[in-house]
Amino acid sequence: MNADIGAGVAGVVLLAVSAAWIVVLGRLGSGDSILAFEPRRRAPWGIGAVILSFLLLVVGQAAAPNMFGPQGDEAPSVNQTIDLLAALGIATLAVTVVSALAIGVAHGAKSHDLGLSLKHIGRDIVIGVVAFLILGPLAFAIQAFFVYQLGIESHHPLIELVKADPTNELFTMVTAVAVLVAPMSEEYFFRVLFQGWIEKHFLFGDPWQGSSDVGESDKVANAWSADPNESGEQRSPYHNFVPLSEATDERPADEETEEPSGGFAPTFVPILCSATLFAAMHWSHGPDAVALFVLAVGLGYLYQRTHRWLPCVVTHLCLNGTTMVMLWTGMQQLAK
Repeated sequence: MNADIGAGVAGVVLLAVSAAWIVVLGRLGSGDSILAFEPRRRAPWGIGAVILSFLLLVVGQAAAPNMFGPQGDEAPSVNQTIDLLAALGIATLAVTVVSALAIGVAHGAKSHDLGLSLKHIGRDIVIGVVAFLILGPLAFAIQAFFVYQLGIESHHPLIELVKADPTNELFTMVTAVAVLVAPMSEEYFFRVLFQGWIEKHFLFGDPWQGSSDVGESDKVANAWSADPNESGEQRSPYHNFVPLSEATDERPADEETEEPSGGFAPTFVPILCSATLFAAMHWSHGPDAVALFVLAVGLGYLYQRTHRWLPCVVTHLCLNGTTMVMLWTGMQQLAK
């Protein structure tokens, strides 16, 4: 019975993945963008806010083991490990919230600057799930190639904890940290905060960006597939800005702005930078870093097109959740 259910679920997932790839390849083949570009205001924070936020994250995560971990060289018990993971998760989420609030106060960042939008929740969930159907198989295939073909073992610290002590309580806590805490915090720090700041310098020569009508948004999105022989104004999806601000509807003076660059580099440099940093932070996981780099490129593209936090979180959550389901299934098979 369980085998039949598993086969049915696998069949549904395979159909969903196939449908997602057919849609993506069809759009690419017709010259359309994979995901419509949604304009935003230039990120109001600077490099100082980025550095301080990451330092605060490091300090917060480093303080948790000192407060709740075992003293000296003593190996932690299962209960101590659970308490440590809970403290680590709470500290990480607290730092994320503090960083967002501080940037809001210090730099006047609004909710939409930080990628938050209540009216797009339903659409963002759908976008995130579809993105997972596209990116998830790629990430898992890359990881499988390194592990099974090249013999390079994966060493994710959370998974190693569960393998060492496969108790239900520990597995539940590891799942909470991996599926909830990690996606919410990492997508804020790497995509919203870090990539948002890089986009500010590589993409936004004008601090205002938006559209006065629906048709203009479509034209901006289609600029990604423009003829390279056309002018830079047509190639860049970040051109032809119009005011988008709750505080003022006046365009800044010409001397306060600079012309944006068109072409490949300004568009993808922010994505590649955030993906590289994201993968580098996971270098100790072995081949996972390569798979995560590919995932992060997709997440960076997702953020650059929507400029919202939730789609990236949903995609990341689905990937980590699938990993935990596969781990649990494997553990159950070994226990038989």
